[in-house]
Amino acid sequence: MKKLVVLLLLIAGCYTQVTAQEKEKFRFDIRLGYAAGNEYGDGVLFNLEPKWSIDEKINVGFRIGGAALAELTNPSNEIDAFETDVVTVYGSYLGTIDYYFYHRDGSPFAVFGGAGIGYVSSANVIADFDEYDDANNIETDNGLGGMLRVGFDYFKFRLAAEYNFAPEGQLRDLNNNEFGAVKNGYFGISLGFYFGGGKWKNVTVQE
Repeated sequence: MKKLVVLLLLIAGCYTQVTAQEKEKFRFDIRLGYAAGNEYGDGVLFNLEPKWSIDEKINVGFRIGGAALAELTNPSNEIDAFETDVVTVYGSYLGTIDYYFYHRDGSPFAVFGGAGIGYVSSANVIADFDEYDDANNIETDNGLGGMLRVGFDYFKFRLAAEYNFAPEGQLRDLNNNEFGAVKNGYFGISLGFYFGGGKWKNVTVQE
């Protein structure tokens, strides 16, 4: 009897039940949320992200994101008003990767961490429409940027907290006159849902 128990324990030790996402599945994420800038502004963000599960724990994707923030600041002594409204707009195109590092058996709740890198565009504009010449197009600051995030999936819903890195930019008025450098980047909290992606399931792996 003891030999049988030992044999069963050895067999059990060679195989482990783990919970994982289905691999080789496509999903499409849609998220909206709150954005806060490095200085005074806050606003809204949106993200669209198709992705692919390359194995049971890792997704790779491509995030198309944007954010619009409004700031109340005093950018320069050259501006007559003591305080001037500034609008900051971001656009980003990032390759992304997520890793699911926590999930309980049979639960629709899964925790992930992720990152992204790619192209980021920003415009920091003094919103004085009395001085606007509609013949001018507002210039943007473009370059390499990135993103770090953590969050969780619950059924088909996703909540994420992220920080978006962007190159330093220039504060401009609507006629593209420059008033100094601006540190870009914003923190965001987003909530959304996704289509596809398969289901979480139990799989047996041999150790």
